[in-house]
Amino acid sequence: MTARLWGWSAIAALGLLGIILVVFPAITHGMMPGDVADGRFNEYVLEHFYLWLAGKVGSLWSADFFYPFPLTIAFSDSHLGEGMVFAALRGLGFDRENAFRGWYLVGFIVDFAACAFVLRRLGYSALAVGAGAFLFTFGLPITAQESHAQLIYRFGVPLSALGLIEFGRDRRLGSLAALLFWTVWQFYCSIYIGYFLSLLLIALAIALAVSRNGLTVAALTYWPNCFQQAWRAAPARKRLLWVLAVVVLIGVLGAFLAQYAETGALYGFHRPTQEIDSMLPRPVSYLYSTTSRLWRFAWRPFEKLPMRHEHAMFVGAAPFLAIAAGLFLRWRKRAPADPYFPPMLGALILVVIATLFIPHHSFYRLFETAPGVNAIRVVTRIIVVLLFPFAVLLASGLDSLLRAPTAGPALRLLAVVIAALTVFENAFVNHYVSTKQEWLDRLTNLEARLPPAMPDAPILMVGKSLNGPDEPTQIDAMLLAQQRGWQTLDGYSASSPPGYAFTADCGNAARNIVAGLKFLGRDTDEAYQALAVRTVRIGYGDCDAASLMQRPRLTSFAGPLPAETIAKTAIEITGIQVKDGKIHVALLLRTGAPGGIPSMSTTGTPIRLSARYLDPNIRASDALHPNDEWKMRQDLVVDITPEAPQPIDLIVPLPGAPGTYRIGVTLVQEAVTWFHDRGMPIAISRQTVTMDGGIKVGE
Repeated sequence: MTARLWGWSAIAALGLLGIILVVFPAITHGMMPGDVADGRFNEYVLEHFYLWLAGKVGSLWSADFFYPFPLTIAFSDSHLGEGMVFAALRGLGFDRENAFRGWYLVGFIVDFAACAFVLRRLGYSALAVGAGAFLFTFGLPITAQESHAQLIYRFGVPLSALGLIEFGRDRRLGSLAALLFWTVWQFYCSIYIGYFLSLLLIALAIALAVSRNGLTVAALTYWPNCFQQAWRAAPARKRLLWVLAVVVLIGVLGAFLAQYAETGALYGFHRPTQEIDSMLPRPVSYLYSTTSRLWRFAWRPFEKLPMRHEHAMFVGAAPFLAIAAGLFLRWRKRAPADPYFPPMLGALILVVIATLFIPHHSFYRLFETAPGVNAIRVVTRIIVVLLFPFAVLLASGLDSLLRAPTAGPALRLLAVVIAALTVFENAFVNHYVSTKQEWLDRLTNLEARLPPAMPDAPILMVGKSLNGPDEPTQIDAMLLAQQRGWQTLDGYSASSPPGYAFTADCGNAARNIVAGLKFLGRDTDEAYQALAVRTVRIGYGDCDAASLMQRPRLTSFAGPLPAETIAKTAIEITGIQVKDGKIHVALLLRTGAPGGIPSMSTTGTPIRLSARYLDPNIRASDALHPNDEWKMRQDLVVDITPEAPQPIDLIVPLPGAPGTYRIGVTLVQEAVTWFHDRGMPIAISRQTVTMDGGIKVGE
């Protein structure tokens, strides 16, 4: 066996080791990667793609959740770049869950192969290539995202970076076309990864120009000169083919992004800056891990991270040890220079600086509100792309130890130890998984709750669960409806359509029908009745069937409500009872405002009810503040009109500690104001709630 073949065999062995140690625990012995929310959402989207290819659904972009809203697939990643893997497995006879497992496994295989190919192409040794590809494919930030399987397929990251490097080195138009090809494909796999890859390529282009020309004018003209030389060197036929390829690739990317731009503009999707800021990387984010069993530890700065679960950006100790070794040996002239080490380090530093958030300051704020960019909410996920420059730096550092002119047993042993540490620290993790049986049982249990008599072409609506989070219940409805070829009013995605609500209120289904029809411009009694008679509600046992047949009034509004409207609103608590282990508060909402209180915000500032437990002897004036203690929320499902008070069932969780309480209720316009700060009295229950081993409602 040749040395080259031995090298590739060793690299493949490391890849197989990663599959066994990191991937198999999430897909074997009955396990499924992720939870019963995001994991199954990805399964739904992949299944929709397969059904579309098979001709079983009519539209690629309009799936039958959030019905009747259109273009719902474009609310999140569409999996167009790698959905064919899932579809092929389904076509071969795999069931939906096993096809998902296979799709998940293939993602790691192609990532490892792509990164190993690129590192080998850059000239690194077999040990360095295997360790670098292992880090890129199985790194701690990847297992931290096990529930977000849409981030797995990243093979375009190393391949497009190679295209840029080779274009600058060899001045060939083909390399530039390869860069664009892999970048476009990466966008089709995941818009998040495609966007973050674009940031990395920009930073790498700057770093390559500066590393080869210094901070001079020549650095500014470096890439135009490269293109000019490549153009002149190419024969006319290759120039024409290159132009055609670029036009086609830009057209393909443009058509894809245009679909998302159209959807965003149609729905007016916009992320508040404070939401994006909460998920910009902090310095401590690069030290935080949620899955590592070796490096996970308690530290006060970690506890202060907002949306902490999204800040798991630690890549392990091995890359930093390798970087330190490379810097030291090359600074002491004891290792050969690596032309890729400085630009990769520079690109990594540039991206980190551009996205870093230091309290109230970040360069990223300069463009986070730009169209398209604003849709990227979780910027901390950029770490799954930055694993590639870390992989190059790891490989480079290992080779500095292995190829140093004075390299002896000690340096070679250190290289092996760092490579071994790479494997160990990325494999010694806790996995965020659920079971296939759990996925199947949820649908079986929901199916058992279907009524014996069903209308033609049913539209499913599953009520809010009183136990556990909302998302799994919403996805139950989506998957069962997909399985049976139905539509569902329920939905879950990165964004929600305007007016959509998910509550236990009897008017929830009616509201969602009207919201969809208003969006389509078809809010008439005839259109409403046509959908209402097809709607099957599950989980609304106490609701009269007539509550669905009467079309509710929903009025759209933008911006803050007038102060006069707020001041003329009143809440009355008419009773409290315990049902199914929850506190149900019966309310009457009144308003004297001529236009009433509208219920559909088009600017992301909805009106919601809020409740809290109060000391039984508290005065109303003392119950108002602090506002951050009003934590419980429930959407206002329909308009409150001045003609008659609106009855509402407000569901309040049990008290967190034993004691006797009264319940206070107020209204809030999210991100605008509290009604009690603008003149509306809060409502305080006459009855008390006592929790002492059990729950009791007193007079």
